[in-house]
Amino acid sequence: MQRATGKNAARTVGGGRYAGSVSSTAPGSSPVPFAGEDGRTDNDPAPAGSIAPGPTPVAPGAAPEGRGVFVAFEGGDGAGKSTQVRLLADRLRTVGQRVLTTREPGGTPVGERLRDLVLEPGDAVVDPRTEALIFAAARAAHVEQVIRPALTAGRAVVTDRYVDSSVAYQGAGRGLGIADVEAINAWATGALHPDLTVLLDVEPEAGRDRRADRAAEDRMEAESDDFHRLIRLTFLQRAAADPVRYLVLDATLPVATIARRVAERVLTLADGPLPALSEAGTAAAPVAEERADVILVPESVAEHR
Repeated sequence: MQRATGKNAARTVGGGRYAGSVSSTAPGSSPVPFAGEDGRTDNDPAPAGSIAPGPTPVAPGAAPEGRGVFVAFEGGDGAGKSTQVRLLADRLRTVGQRVLTTREPGGTPVGERLRDLVLEPGDAVVDPRTEALIFAAARAAHVEQVIRPALTAGRAVVTDRYVDSSVAYQGAGRGLGIADVEAINAWATGALHPDLTVLLDVEPEAGRDRRADRAAEDRMEAESDDFHRLIRLTFLQRAAADPVRYLVLDATLPVATIARRVAERVLTLADGPLPALSEAGTAAAPVAEERADVILVPESVAEHR
């Protein structure tokens, strides 16, 4: 299910288990864990489909023709994103796709360190502007070292959070301005957009209840319900402004129902042509039927655009 995509068909990436023939360890360097098709590293025995804590950079090598589909899951804390990432990856593998699952912030050794710094800073003060730049730096490494090489090598990439989270949390939630946060992330990612963004919509109160069994909340999760309401509103506004790229689903629906709807949409994308990686990743989507498990963005949200 790989497609030739013009100039991208000739691009070369890969290495370690991406290419199957190129070592991930440079001469004279120490061996490092390497991300596999299921997002795991060689030192991580987690089950297939689990989210990797830190894939390492991909070395140059030969790439197959075409590129993989890029899917991002977004939504408030407690929406069930990590579960749906795993289920989508499992479904794609059943139809022969090679899949890399990952997360943000994180996804690389540098990104994981930055994740700890910004989410669990201890006594350190992390002001909003610094917070936004840390997330952008982690994302730059993630795209350059993991996401773009995997896509070019023909892998499907499924990520738990991407740029929309920064726009919602830092641009709106922290009051830095959506345009500015979009700009720094466009530069950080080389304007790489997902082919599909799945927004799992959840009321802040419901998300908090779902997180009740977690050991402790991080800085973002511990914010007020008003903060999380603004995050939700921003996600919905972005989805309303670009309905082709977004699939908005009620996160309180049965897990299997959400997984089915996501798989239907992603498999349609994977069967069609995808844009070059240097271009915006908006891909054509089928005209959606009106279904009970698809959220229609309310007019009150659209009016705030």
